[in-house]
Amino acid sequence: MGNLFRGWPPDRIAQLFVEETEPDLSVCPISWWLDELVDLRLPGPLRRQIAARRAEAVNVEAPGVRAPDVTPSAGLSASPTRAAKLAYRRATRLVPYSIPAQIRSEILSFRPQAIYSVLEHRRVVRLALDCALRLGVPVVPHFMDDWLTTPSHPPRGVLGRREHRDLVTTTMKVLSHAPVRMTISDDMAQAYAMRYGRRFLAFANCVDLEERPPVVAGAGAGAGAGGSFRFGFTGRLTLARDEAFGDVVAALQSLRDDGFDPELVIYQHDPREALPDLVRESPLVRLADPEEEALLHTARARLDALLHVDTFDATASSYLRLSLSGKMPWYLAAGLPVFAYGAATLGTMRFLEEQACAAAVDRRDPRLLKLRLGEFMSDADERRTLAARALQVARSRFDAQVVRDHFRAALLSSAEGFRQDFPRFGGQGTPA
Repeated sequence: MGNLFRGWPPDRIAQLFVEETEPDLSVCPISWWLDELVDLRLPGPLRRQIAARRAEAVNVEAPGVRAPDVTPSAGLSASPTRAAKLAYRRATRLVPYSIPAQIRSEILSFRPQAIYSVLEHRRVVRLALDCALRLGVPVVPHFMDDWLTTPSHPPRGVLGRREHRDLVTTTMKVLSHAPVRMTISDDMAQAYAMRYGRRFLAFANCVDLEERPPVVAGAGAGAGAGGSFRFGFTGRLTLARDEAFGDVVAALQSLRDDGFDPELVIYQHDPREALPDLVRESPLVRLADPEEEALLHTARARLDALLHVDTFDATASSYLRLSLSGKMPWYLAAGLPVFAYGAATLGTMRFLEEQACAAAVDRRDPRLLKLRLGEFMSDADERRTLAARALQVARSRFDAQVVRDHFRAALLSSAEGFRQDFPRFGGQGTPA
């Protein structure tokens, strides 16, 4: 969300966040952290287990994770027991967030006019709605994936199904009163308008084209300079994307045996996420070094193409069928040819095909994948055409100067529209 909100007056934006990862304070300097160890009423043993898990994460020096203030008690195992894990999950799923008195006072002093949230998680939806009712302000929901109909992880058991029903019911309350509703893609906006009978605005990630210049051809040590053909990849391998990524690695390895010289460089990898064995052990796959990371968003990025890998899993495909990958706008803005692999039903794959801005394989076919990868690396004219088209789409669809103006106007209009159309919603609440 940093790109959409960047440039907002710093005294007019604040956030509540629940993850342990430090937010980007250059975008939103006023940030309040809701911490399970402080803001949940948990039994002592469970509280110590949570502290132990955090300490373990900090000990592996995961970047961006703030060190906890609580240290584990002596004698606790570094790995929590299965019972403690289950208890922890139940507690965080069932117990609502409790905003500390100091944060409540600061929120009241901040005097928000609207609450923006991507919702999705039951406790976050409840928190957003509770704050809105108490403050008498609207919630502006922004849907990134179609989790209202297909959870990313299907609920299990009576408790899980009940929680999902409550999530959907509460979200529908938000939708019914929201003066402005947002989605991440045009496809989702149209589908949601038909499904829920209300208007939705589409806002995806955006790119400052002045700060993200297109890559200069031949600036790196790739095919243009007589070296190996270098693919760049960023993103998480969740929702069964690791299987599709393994397909690409296997195809590139087979092409190497046929005389090609491909290389796949993974950027911005989170060390807390394990790579599949096939990927980790492949001689043609490596993590970007610090210099390459520094050059990624510059005109001198040492890459010949960017790789987008999606999923073929049925449940995940349904969840993502209306989505647009958050990295795609800056992929296109790089002015590099993009190669995409994923199911044809996915929103991102459909967008790339409709915009004709990537070489794509949209079915799980190892032979076809290898063939198209070989053609892609061999055909410089195709790559130049795709790179030019990618940059054109980035400029017409994701220019931050244009998108941010529309986004800000939509948020600013939500407060006025809320007062005019829903004067009683939240009127009975007490200040938070």
